[in-house]
Amino acid sequence: MQGRISTVTAEGRKRARDQKLYQAYRTLREDKNLKGLSLYQRSALAELKIIGRDLYADIRKRGVMLPNGEVNPAVEAHRKNAHEQLYSLSVFIELNRTQSSEPIDLVAQMAQHIEASEPVEPEKPAESET
Repeated sequence: MQGRISTVTAEGRKRARDQKLYQAYRTLREDKNLKGLSLYQRSALAELKIIGRDLYADIRKRGVMLPNGEVNPAVEAHRKNAHEQLYSLSVFIELNRTQSSEPIDLVAQMAQHIEASEPVEPEKPAESET
C-alpha cells in the first residue's frame, strides 16, 4: 500500500499535482456528455479544472477579502478560470460536432449557387445555309 505523497519536496508536489490531474481527466473521460472530446481537449479541460479548484481552495482559506481590505486576487482569477472552462467546453463541443457531421460538398454547393444566380438558356443550333 502506498503512503501519502509528500508535498514538502518539489518532486512530491509534482506527483500530487499529476495525481489530481489524472483524477480530473478520468472524471471527464467517464462523463457521457463529453465522450466526443479528444485526448488533448480533455487534458486541457482537466488542467483548467485543477487550477479552478486550487483558486477556490485559496478563496476558502484566505477569504474573499484580505486583512488589508483588498479583494483576494484569487476571486478574479477564479472568475476568469470558470469563464475559460465554459468557453473551452463550448468550443470543443462545437468543433467536434462540426467534424463529426458529413463533409461539405463544395463543388455541389458552388454548382447550385451558379445555377440559381445565372439561368442559362440552351444554345440554338446554327441554321444551315442551303
